[in-house]
Amino acid sequence: MRISKNTEVGWGHYFAPTPKNIQKIGDALVALCLFVTGYAVIMEVKWLAIIFIVIGGAGSFLQKFFRPNGT
Repeated sequence: MRISKNTEVGWGHYFAPTPKNIQKIGDALVALCLFVTGYAVIMEVKWLAIIFIVIGGAGSFLQKFFRPNGT
């Protein structure tokens, strides 16, 4: 499935190189989740920590499904 002129997404693209803009978004999401999870653990808010652990893991996994066209 094509999401833009330069990027496709799909199950068959897991091992293809990830575009730089998608990598930056995914890395920023993981960094945010690490920060919020650390804060939630220190403040003893377990439900918030669990939610952001799941979001960070899913975001890191899902960024692998994007690839540039022509690859």
